[in-house]
Amino acid sequence: MGQLRFVAPQRDRLVPGAVEQAYLTGMEAVPFPSRNYWHGDQLVIEREVRESGNLHILWRLPGQAPLLLSTASLMERERPYLLPVELARGTLNRLRQQQAVWQSMGLTTPPDYKTHISPALAAFAQAATHQSNPLEAAAYAEQSLAHTFAAMQLLGGAYVEQVLALRHEQSPALATLLGAELPTQALNDQGTRMFQTAFNAAIAPLLWRGIEPTEGEFDWTLPDRQFQWLRGKPLKVVAGPLLRLDTSSLPDWIYLWEEDFEALQGYIHEYLTAVVNRYKGQVQVWNCAAGLNLPGGLSLNEEQKLRLAVLAVDTVRRADPRTPVVISFDQPWGEYLQQEEMDLPPYHFADALVRADLGLSGVGLEINMGYWPGGSLPRDVLELGRLVDRWSMLGVPLLVQFCSPSASGPDPLAMNKTATVDDALSPAAQTQWLAPRLEMLLAKQCMHGVLWNQFADSDPHRWPHSGLLDAAGAVKPLVATLTALRKRHLA
Repeated sequence: MGQLRFVAPQRDRLVPGAVEQAYLTGMEAVPFPSRNYWHGDQLVIEREVRESGNLHILWRLPGQAPLLLSTASLMERERPYLLPVELARGTLNRLRQQQAVWQSMGLTTPPDYKTHISPALAAFAQAATHQSNPLEAAAYAEQSLAHTFAAMQLLGGAYVEQVLALRHEQSPALATLLGAELPTQALNDQGTRMFQTAFNAAIAPLLWRGIEPTEGEFDWTLPDRQFQWLRGKPLKVVAGPLLRLDTSSLPDWIYLWEEDFEALQGYIHEYLTAVVNRYKGQVQVWNCAAGLNLPGGLSLNEEQKLRLAVLAVDTVRRADPRTPVVISFDQPWGEYLQQEEMDLPPYHFADALVRADLGLSGVGLEINMGYWPGGSLPRDVLELGRLVDRWSMLGVPLLVQFCSPSASGPDPLAMNKTATVDDALSPAAQTQWLAPRLEMLLAKQCMHGVLWNQFADSDPHRWPHSGLLDAAGAVKPLVATLTALRKRHLA
């Protein structure tokens, strides 16, 4: 049994639930299953293997939203580590590594960068050399983190600005899709104008639970109305995901066949074929399945989920050979592996499908950031960029489905009974937090599309408070940001 132990003199910096959500990763950035607990004044991360690892844990600097920070790689030792010092070390190290990579690619570092990186290094040196006084070292570590994040913001902004300028030299308007999921209620004239101004694409959600509520009986009322609204509009249509194995997506009757995998495959094949045959010719991208990497509503093993992924891709391609097909992966950092021991992390699951030469046109990343459990924990801009860079190594275009909350507290229309990580949210804060992350996604050459997962909080929806319209139908400030991004960068 391996252990890493930490002392946290400022426990108030750990947001509620941070200890339970913390995890360790190794060389491949895959979370280890672990047991996390306090033993006296020490935080203990316990796992089966005995090797070095990076701790990832939610931390809140004063006056800022909580972020998942990580240490550098730490070996096991008898003496506990001082947590704020190691988080400062890991964050500073990650920033300097990214700066070196981008500079080697020709990035010009902004002049103000040195005004923050120098004091960040100086404060960290004080933190590292004053660990005999944990509170003093923690105060220095906090200063280092504050300057590191300021430098990170400058570096990320410079990268986005310079990369997008280069891309615009090749093409004044990028071909990247920017879209949102269509609401269940028909948009009025004002809503239609808003949608078409902000977006060049739309997600037509095709929910199995709604389409085939009774075995063999299809109800096309809602999707027919949405496709009718889309007809003649200058919007690219991303349809799906057609298959999602969670309780809010599966029809109730399918659980009768949970133990009969062959019959289950047959029903999925029939459903997918019916949907694609009905709407082919009206769709530019089929998202044939999503979230198969997660523990789902059905008791299936990983081999069976892989077989369903292959079935979904093959079925859609046979029914509509000409339209691009993607498959999406939820929680792409793999946080859920801290509590679920699985052989295939999300990246490896995707890699197996791409290598199988099924005819996948791309891979989707579903990032519902700021929720726990079930979502992705909040990351900084550089970490989001690093994730995209890693997944780009699959060699296929990427499509990101994104959402993040604008409020905390109960949301009676949310199907996912999850909680927001931050309890101090607002529509304005949502916009300020998301703008640089959305720009980072658009800057990536491999990015085929950025799609907002949820349109209106007044509709039944998956994620609390993440619609572009609030529960009263008012437009959130994020829409103006998305509209500006589209006008500045996209066709």
